[in-house]
Amino acid sequence: MRHIAARKRLRGVTLLELTISISLLALFGGAAFLATETAGKSFRTEVVSSSLNAEAHKALGIITHQLRAADAGEIGEVGAPFFETAIAFRRAVGFDDATETPLWGDPERIELEYDPGDPNDGLDNDGDGLVDEGRLVHVINPGDPAERRFVLCNQVSESLAGETLGNLIDDNGNGLEDERGFCVVFDGTRATIRLTLARRDKWGHLIEHTFEKSVALRNRQAP
Repeated sequence: MRHIAARKRLRGVTLLELTISISLLALFGGAAFLATETAGKSFRTEVVSSSLNAEAHKALGIITHQLRAADAGEIGEVGAPFFETAIAFRRAVGFDDATETPLWGDPERIELEYDPGDPNDGLDNDGDGLVDEGRLVHVINPGDPAERRFVLCNQVSESLAGETLGNLIDDNGNGLEDERGFCVVFDGTRATIRLTLARRDKWGHLIEHTFEKSVALRNRQAP
C-alpha cells in the first residue's frame, strides 16, 4: 500500500510539474509572440515613414532646383502671413553672350491640386483614411496644346501639420494662417517651401511628416 501511495504522490508531483511547465511555455511563448508582433508593426510603420521622407525629399529637390534658376522678377513676392499654393515662373536655360542676359525657357507652374480620386468634399472618397488630400504637379507650358504635366508627389495633407483650415488663426505658430499642405512664402528673392505628407499604416495609424526648405532665386529678367 505504501508503494501505491508513493506512486500516486509521484504521479501528482509529475502532473503538477508538467502543468507548471506548460503554463510557463504558454507565458513565454505569448510574450515572444507579442514582441514579434510589436516589432512587425514598428517595422511596417517605419517603412511608411521612410517612404514619405523619400517622396518629400525628391519633390522638394525638384522644386528647389527649378526655382533656383527662375526669374525672381516674374514671381509674385508674397510674404507672411500670406502664402502661395501655386507658382508660375520661367527658368534661365542658357546665356546670351552678346546681350549678357539669360535665355528664358517655357512657362512653368508648380501647383497643389486635390487628388482626382478624392475631390474637395470633406469625404474620404478613395478609402485611404485621409480626407481631401492633394498632390503636387509640375506643369510645363500650362494651358498650351503642348502642355506637359508631371506629378511630383501624392499624399499631400489638405492643411499643413498643426493647422486648422478656415479659422483664420495661426494654429501651428509659423506666422501663417490657414496654410495648405503645400505652401510657399517669399522674402525678397528667397522662397521658403513647406510641405506636409500624410499616410496611414496597415493598422490605421496616421503617419505625418512636415518638411521645410528655402531657396534663393538667382536670376532676374531685365525690364
